[in-house]
Amino acid sequence: LEFRWDDANHMERVLDAVGSGGRCSELIVASDVLYHVDESGFQMLEDALRALIRRGGCRLVVICNQVRNYNEDRFLPRLADLGRVRVAWRSHGLPVDDACPPMAATDDSARAWRARHSMTWAVSVLELDGATEMCDEND
Repeated sequence: LEFRWDDANHMERVLDAVGSGGRCSELIVASDVLYHVDESGFQMLEDALRALIRRGGCRLVVICNQVRNYNEDRFLPRLADLGRVRVAWRSHGLPVDDACPPMAATDDSARAWRARHSMTWAVSVLELDGATEMCDEND
């Protein structure tokens, strides 16, 4: 099922299609959805993922992104309250634990990180814990 996370009306239709009390699939995969220059553009995607996850049933969220704006690694940790977040793979043989520098960083290490990672790809995962089970609407 295609999910237009950037359209609030479409999001409601998708959630309605799941059905009252319906569960989310066990796996959510999103590719190339992190292309905002700053983190303010991440809110709609975060809201959409949280709405789906609240349906219950989801165990894993996988996001594949290209490094364009150097803030992409900051998206999935916004959902860390739901489970374990990690980078599972980086292209070009880059290490998965090579954390993204702050946006405002202008020191040599930040410039070096940007030079190594520009236009590379990463796959990040959110492994949901049991606390994300669907809540009763009356709770």
